[in-house]
Amino acid sequence: MNISGGSEEVVPRVTIESIDTGDEVSGFVQQVGADFLWVALSPSLRARVFLLDATDDIEVARKFTHHFTLGQHLPKCTIVQRNLSRRTLDLSLRKKATLRVDMVVPGRVVKVMAGSGLNVQLGARTFGRVHITDMRDKWVEEPLKGVPEGQLVQCKVTKIKGDRIDLSLRVSAGGCEAGGAKAGEVRVVLGTRLCGEFQLGLIVHWD
Repeated sequence: MNISGGSEEVVPRVTIESIDTGDEVSGFVQQVGADFLWVALSPSLRARVFLLDATDDIEVARKFTHHFTLGQHLPKCTIVQRNLSRRTLDLSLRKKATLRVDMVVPGRVVKVMAGSGLNVQLGARTFGRVHITDMRDKWVEEPLKGVPEGQLVQCKVTKIKGDRIDLSLRVSAGGCEAGGAKAGEVRVVLGTRLCGEFQLGLIVHWD
């Protein structure tokens, strides 16, 4: 079902009963927070968009509160979760709301596990893991050193099996090696190699 509307369509008023997971809707930004957007879908219905569900572009995620403005029209939002009892909706603004193998997406480090790797949040309710051997292209003695919890990283989805999602931060796979920066304050020197819509680089300094 697509009720995001068009220039000559009569768009019906949206209710939480009239839409379901996977449907596309349009709305207007009502509130911009540090981690969420609130989007008005109708006078009596609003939905939220989590930071990591708002974009495929890590640079937009890093400047989340500056990229979205009050009243901004969002013409294509995909419903990723509907809870009728609580009357809540979660939306995604990604080109593909469902994760698939080989996708390159932004994530946020939520736990650094010594000798194991990273737990990375990919969406409001979606998490993946980066094995310690998939942290970097080149061998280093302590690949987890200097990786802070809260840092935004660019991840390649390498495997999905049930609820388990495996990720890579290797630049050769389309990721962005983590480390040496405060949360959300990574400074990147852009290179010339492209991976999809992302221009890759190396972290060289942090404020």
